[in-house]
Amino acid sequence: MDLLFHFTEHLLLTEMNERLDATVLMVTHDAFSASYCRRILFIKDGKICFRFGR
Repeated sequence: MDLLFHFTEHLLLTEMNERLDATVLMVTHDAFSASYCRRILFIKDGKICFRFGR
């Protein structure tokens, strides 16, 4: 995946969240992608083990 596509995808998700007041659920192992999120949940063995939010 090229960097421009990656950036555009995140920009689109951010716009949807802010302008449409839509909830976006992203599941990822990528710390860069997670850095765009307002709230991050860490899940281990099917349970939330840590929450991080801005």
